[in-house]
Amino acid sequence: MHFLRLPFSCAHFAFRTPRSSFILYPLAIIACLLLSSCAGPPTAYQPVSRDGGYTQNKTGPAAYTVSFIGNPETSYPRAYDFAVLRAAEIGSQLGFTWFVIEGQADNSQRQVVQSPTTTQTFGTIGPGGTFIGNSIYFPNQTTEFRPGVQLSITYYTDKPTGKFLPNSVYNVADTLASLRAKYNLSANLTPLPPVTGNTTAGNTTAPQG
Repeated sequence: MHFLRLPFSCAHFAFRTPRSSFILYPLAIIACLLLSSCAGPPTAYQPVSRDGGYTQNKTGPAAYTVSFIGNPETSYPRAYDFAVLRAAEIGSQLGFTWFVIEGQADNSQRQVVQSPTTTQTFGTIGPGGTFIGNSIYFPNQTTEFRPGVQLSITYYTDKPTGKFLPNSVYNVADTLASLRAKYNLSANLTPLPPVTGNTTAGNTTAPQG
């Protein structure tokens, strides 16, 4: 959820007119709630956080699963690209030249979001007295879509051939360059946990990490 920076505080707005503060205060709360839920930018390329991001998990000697989850403003193609970019970064850090997407899963999430509504009740108390009551309830529900993808990756030092489809084989350097340029990203790699020892990918020997 993204919060907007308002040109005034909710409390200041509520109490700037003392005679009507008991009316404006509940309305200011609702206004702030609605403004705070306004759409923000899509999830950045980043390690996973409350707003989404990428994760990775080593599953074999030269294999990883790489995932990316986005916020509701993120498109599925963007989430997919960022998962591929993270896979390329891992390959670069481990010294591989090629990687193959062996499989993929749609990890998208859908969640129900309730929108607040306020009502006012007017009445009288005794001779000459009046009151105003405010109630907040949540009659409206919307479904938010958070795109997510998980890729199963195997790394190689030489270009793999044979069983692999051409569009599943990626060159690490070319992938890094094209996706960084597409999203105007810097070349700073996010460090991985230490990887040591000789690893193998099929019949190809991978370098030490």
